[in-house]
Order: sequence, then structure tokens, then C-alpha cells
Amino acid sequence: MTAISYDLTDAAAATGLGEREIRRAISIGDLTARYGGSKHSKILIRHADLEAWIAGLPTARAERVTS
Repeated sequence: MTAISYDLTDAAAATGLGEREIRRAISIGDLTARYGGSKHSKILIRHADLEAWIAGLPTARAERVTS
């Protein structure tokens, strides 16, 4: 079953990227985050938003992959 949202740790694990990169994407507006929990302090990222962000990342060029 696919989660409907992730916290930072789970988003990082799901993408293979670090929490720092996830936070950076949120801070520059590339990845949409929502805030929940007590005092709305917990970062939540919807599965659909995470998928869309990953789909929008640059693709590898053949010369970069083979180098």
C-alpha cells in the first residue's frame, strides 16, 4: 500500500535523496509541503507531490551516464 504522505525521513527514503535535498526543494518552492501535527510543526509531503517533483527533475544525458 502506498502512503498518502511522507514526513522528511520517509520522503528521503522513498526518493533515495537526503533530507537536506528535500528541505531545499521545499524552501525554494520546487516541492510542496503541508504542515500538520501539534502546532502544525510537522512537515508532510503528499505522495502525488513527491512523484511530480521527482518526475520534473532533470534526466540523465547519455554522456553523463557513461562517463
